[in-house]
Amino acid sequence: MTFTPRTSGWYHFTARFEPSVGTVQGDVLVAEDHRRSQAEFEIPVGPLDSCRHLDVSEYGRPLCLSGEISALERDGGSLQSFGTGEAARMRDVLWVSDSTGNLSRWVESAAGFVRTPDAGVALVLARPLIMTSGDQAFLADAMGSVVGLSVGGGSISVSALGAIGAPQVASLWSDGEIVMTLSGPDEPEGRWLCTSLLDGGAETSTCQKLYGSPLTTGVPHRVNPTAAEQEGLWFERCDDVLCRSAEDPLLPPRRVVLSNRTAERVLNLPLSWSTQRVIAPWDTGAYVVSPDGGTLQLAFRDGGFALRQYPQLPLVSATSRWLALRRGGSLLLYRR
Repeated sequence: MTFTPRTSGWYHFTARFEPSVGTVQGDVLVAEDHRRSQAEFEIPVGPLDSCRHLDVSEYGRPLCLSGEISALERDGGSLQSFGTGEAARMRDVLWVSDSTGNLSRWVESAAGFVRTPDAGVALVLARPLIMTSGDQAFLADAMGSVVGLSVGGGSISVSALGAIGAPQVASLWSDGEIVMTLSGPDEPEGRWLCTSLLDGGAETSTCQKLYGSPLTTGVPHRVNPTAAEQEGLWFERCDDVLCRSAEDPLLPPRRVVLSNRTAERVLNLPLSWSTQRVIAPWDTGAYVVSPDGGTLQLAFRDGGFALRQYPQLPLVSATSRWLALRRGGSLLLYRR
């Protein structure tokens, strides 16, 4: 049986086998087709050749948020450099955690980014991850300690929230009321997902063990953190220690999970599909890869999951708002 859908979204199928053999049912999620869409930006690879976490600012400036943090003009020309480290953006606010331990906040204007407030803060954290909800920022270090940052009275205030997560945090998320951390690296028995109330610190932390799908088929006991964005933490997991692979389809299926303050939402992946693991602590966006190598952006909107398919080009970077693909010596940036 073949079927050509007219629109994207969920389709429910029922097949009845005669004579009186039985009935089977299934649901299929059809992706939006953006394979022929024009990129919003096309810029030379040049200064962004080593950048693996690209974003675009409110004023339309390409940003590198990891490694050599920098803002570029729309044509790819250099505009500003913020040093080496990790950065997180929400709307016109950019928080920068550099390799020397300094934390600064920048606000974008028509002329560029302005440091606001003028003075930053110095923090001693081991390999910190950073995320932001705009007015607030949060950092988690390698030992699971989380620090909250906010602006008031012309300065940056620091709140030590304690060790609310498992050691070696791989992903970090907050909505301003709770903090969630997903531990790493992969352990033989899985990873820990920990949640804590911001006004309660470590005393209110609760953790659960997660078992996830293998990063390579046939390798059990692996959890795959996929993304951390405004909607929540994305990760792959199974309901058992072992996960389904193409070689062993009788094992429990792998599932993509979106977890946040209010709920866990689950999407079963088709056999032989996989998630695209994007190495960035915050605002990476969730992407899956089809058997033919196509990259599809996964989102949760209007109460359900949605997929978008883009040109079949090498994936460079992904955020919750932008997808960067490489074509020859150019970077193509598509708006989500």
